[in-house]
Amino acid sequence: MPADVQTAQTHMVLMVPCDGARYLMDGGFGSGSLTAPLPIDDEAEQLTPHEPRRVIQRNRVHVQQSRLGDNWADLYEFTLQPVQPVDYVVANWFTNTFPQSRFVLHLIAAIAGDGVRYTLLNREFATRWIDGRVEKRELTTQAELLEVLATYFSLSFPASTRFGAVGAPWPR
Repeated sequence: MPADVQTAQTHMVLMVPCDGARYLMDGGFGSGSLTAPLPIDDEAEQLTPHEPRRVIQRNRVHVQQSRLGDNWADLYEFTLQPVQPVDYVVANWFTNTFPQSRFVLHLIAAIAGDGVRYTLLNREFATRWIDGRVEKRELTTQAELLEVLATYFSLSFPASTRFGAVGAPWPR
């Protein structure tokens, strides 16, 4: 999202203190998940097993960024203020049930592998290598979708499994 777009605070991140430093830990941000701890108090570029990252401060919040090519992209913003567990329960319920939520409207899967990231958004399967190459393909059958989920995401379903709303074309 562009920096001026206001989004709800629905994502949980963890701050982990270690040897006098504070690190951001977050393995659950889909195609942009961290693959290494990231120092929170150092705005310098940090190397990770995948793309370079950094945490900057902007308008009294921290912003995690990823460098894609020559550009820094905001992934999300966060504060270091404690959040009550019930707030995450409400946010999780909302993002998983609100009719216009991207998690309700789309079939989404993402995983990081050795030097590669795999993402699935509805019928589009993408492979992104750390050298910047990207390969995308459209899945055309339910069988192909189930094969991709099993092969790349270790998610196995019975062959009769169907995704999407009843009566709707399979994933948008």
